[in-house]
Amino acid sequence: MEFIEWSNELEIGITKVDDQHQCLVSLINRVHELVAHGHERKKLGEIFSELIDYTIEHFQDEEFIMAEIGYPDLEKHKKQHNGLTRQVLELQKSFRDGSATISYEVLDFLSQWLVSHIMNSDKKIVEYQKTLESNNPFPLPVVTSAKSDSLDSFLLEAQFGIDIEAIEKTLQENGGITFNQAQSLIDALKKKEKTPYLKPKFQCKYYQEQENTFTCALSKPISRMLPNEYIQLLEVESIADIAERSYKYANLTVLFADLRNFTSIAEDSTAEETFALLNDYYNILEPAIRKHSGFVDKYVGDAVVGVFTESSIAAIHAGIYIVRAMNKFNEIRRTKQKEGITAGIGIHRDRILVGSLGNNNRMEISVIGDGVNLASRIETLTKVYKVPLIVSGDSLTDGGMSGNSLFTREIDNVRVKGREKPITLFEVLNTDSQEILEKKIQSMNLYDEALSLFKCGKFQDAIASFIECGKICPEDEIPEIYIRRCSTLLRVPPGDDWTGVTTL
Repeated sequence: MEFIEWSNELEIGITKVDDQHQCLVSLINRVHELVAHGHERKKLGEIFSELIDYTIEHFQDEEFIMAEIGYPDLEKHKKQHNGLTRQVLELQKSFRDGSATISYEVLDFLSQWLVSHIMNSDKKIVEYQKTLESNNPFPLPVVTSAKSDSLDSFLLEAQFGIDIEAIEKTLQENGGITFNQAQSLIDALKKKEKTPYLKPKFQCKYYQEQENTFTCALSKPISRMLPNEYIQLLEVESIADIAERSYKYANLTVLFADLRNFTSIAEDSTAEETFALLNDYYNILEPAIRKHSGFVDKYVGDAVVGVFTESSIAAIHAGIYIVRAMNKFNEIRRTKQKEGITAGIGIHRDRILVGSLGNNNRMEISVIGDGVNLASRIETLTKVYKVPLIVSGDSLTDGGMSGNSLFTREIDNVRVKGREKPITLFEVLNTDSQEILEKKIQSMNLYDEALSLFKCGKFQDAIASFIECGKICPEDEIPEIYIRRCSTLLRVPPGDDWTGVTTL
């Protein structure tokens, strides 16, 4: 008999969440089986680590779903997630240093927490979702956005211009329209009947008052070349309305990713192999960016620029997702005796210019300015600090960071080329394996102390503290970087104006 029996009572009605809950139950049952049969600690530790990794990933997915529907108790729910995360990480640390075991009491706690959380917290998410649906005057299924794939197919079939803003306004006021109602709209348009959804100039066309040509605003081929988000940011109705030198300022987060050693890999590959590898790489990054509510601004050779209009938390989670996905991709490549690929990722949030570049004969829409350049500079620093993902301090202070299961630490305060004001850089520890993450968390207080000593110019004391950090986590390369830097500064002392800022 299983330690936890999965039943329909534990289903909340969201397929993805239910599948993940069932997987968590299965992992707890596997841990219980190993404990019951007295398996060796190494095997038990591996399965327990898998359980923790999957739990953290599940929490992130669940929080993303709650954010999407505007769940009012999101922060309270996150606190429950964060509380359990801290407890299991502490338990895992104690298990690995030999001061604790994974006992039946631990398994009882985990099983009771999971079942109670599902029944008393997760099911409230669905109750809230049903409340939203009950306020909808139309029967489901409904089209709730003029940009949904389902409505796109209707509008593209009609093959003429639609006033997207009018449709969006109507959908928001009425809570959606059924697919049958959408089809009726198309039929009315085909018959050239008057409808509030037609733009005036298209009314003229269909009543033969004047001739017009137009482009369907929801054309998917166009949106593949020009993200619809730019149309929204520039506050125009369609691509046809974007004028030469149109621009707007917006608070955006930029993710800049660049392949490592791509040139050497390309030199040893045929053109077809290089092309295929780049597309495999893009097929990791673009879905990851889109999954986290961002969009790709451009592909520049082996670099990708992603843009996020909401909080930086989405961009950071996208970066973590990319690193993990590339690790899995490399495992597959190595089974085929192919070299793995890695990427550096820099993230920065700033007030950024969105606008059209070029002239009326050839234009492109893009993000430009100091904020974009800084994201690129931060990405190049991943090579210096030998970490896959670095974010700026501005990315961590935009108000959306609390309670998001992220572990970060400051790695430097730098002045980059072309910018006088220093920026603070942070490493996102969630990209590490569970084992290394725990070691870095264990050394965090000592690391912070060492960094503070460095900033105060107490280089000898800083070296001693960084050495201790290295003993706790030998895989951590940042302490070694600072040990070398402190040694250099002891030989060639800085001036009296030392502030701890590194100029690169």
